[in-house]
Amino acid sequence: MDRALLNRLYRYAIALTRDSDEAFDLLQQSVERYLHRSDNHLREPSAYLMRTIRNQFFDQVRHQRMHLVVNEQLQQGSTELDDTPSPGDLLIHQQMVEGLIRLLDSHEQELLYLWAVEEYTAQEIANMRSQPWGTILSQLHRLKEIQNTA
Repeated sequence: MDRALLNRLYRYAIALTRDSDEAFDLLQQSVERYLHRSDNHLREPSAYLMRTIRNQFFDQVRHQRMHLVVNEQLQQGSTELDDTPSPGDLLIHQQMVEGLIRLLDSHEQELLYLWAVEEYTAQEIANMRSQPWGTILSQLHRLKEIQNTA
């Protein structure tokens, strides 16, 4: 395991949790599980570690140890984009994007991260999540629709 892999896994965990401490805990737990395996000679340790992080996160969500917070201001109104935004406007728009991401459920956040940040194809995501390719495509389409209505 190298630093680049650990950083990539940490970014993945942050995309799921939106909290650096919780992301670090997920990463640490998954690495510990990997190191305690009797057969540490996997062809793709990154795939094993990503799946472990994902499973641990959704276990925590199911047990309501993590609470997702929705920004009330985003539900009440929106801001229009200017042609030439100022740095202050960019900060406001960044906050809007962050708020919109918070409105997504955990599965949608993960899908958006894998597709937009990690640049996995729909087929690769379908294989990772053990879901049909068409399901992933329709979920991506719905995410794009949310973006267009915002």
